[in-house]
Amino acid sequence: MILLFLAGTLSPTQANRLGFGIVLFDPTGLSVKYFIKKKLAVDGILGWNLSGGSDLWLFSDLLFQHFKIETGPRNSLNIYYGPGISIRLGSNPNMGARLIVGLEYFIPQTPLELFLELGPQIDLIPNTKADFTLGLGMRFFLNWKIKRVN
Repeated sequence: MILLFLAGTLSPTQANRLGFGIVLFDPTGLSVKYFIKKKLAVDGILGWNLSGGSDLWLFSDLLFQHFKIETGPRNSLNIYYGPGISIRLGSNPNMGARLIVGLEYFIPQTPLELFLELGPQIDLIPNTKADFTLGLGMRFFLNWKIKRVN
């Protein structure tokens, strides 16, 4: 819901802060990311676990982006991390907290971002249980010709 609210408040100069895409593995689904500030973002995933069951997964994270690994004169890998929540609906519903750590790479001269993230989590409701997520994905950022915020 927070992401939908933020998307509705975009001005044309902020549009490059909003990206939509896909994520593969656990879960597989749709991904959205919005940069609140240059080094602060929120993201969300709506997905399914394709390895078994038909449960719907919802994730939302607050992401801090403070570190870069330079890969060339105009390229870098950005490292991000932050807390989040997870909700699973279906045959085995639960709710929990998670911690995301990830890498992102903006492909030069394109509106595309590739990302890889790991998310250890702990389910809290209805039972306590440790879990782990892994995602590899790509996002398309709107209005990318405006100066990027990364």
